[in-house]
Amino acid sequence: MTYSPNTASNVKSVTIKVTETDAAAASGYCSSGIASIKYQWTTSNTALATNNTSWNSAVTVTNGGSIIRNSIIATNYLQTLVTDNAGNQKVFVS
Repeated sequence: MTYSPNTASNVKSVTIKVTETDAAAASGYCSSGIASIKYQWTTSNTALATNNTSWNSAVTVTNGGSIIRNSIIATNYLQTLVTDNAGNQKVFVS
């Protein structure tokens, strides 16, 4: 998972570009590709479980798309749940 920028301090808003590639697809093996990317903001830098019910209401972002966060008043962490076309899932935290 690539976040650009990966960190931001002392800002009131931030725009983050989210990009993911399927490692197997990049190597030519079992290339299923990326099916979906969901995101949510949390106050914890501990990755949520892939089966956490909060993912049910998470927002979907397109691969290569941007996430805009306004009115930042505390430390927030961007958590993304990536699902590939084979159904494998992984959570990333920035």
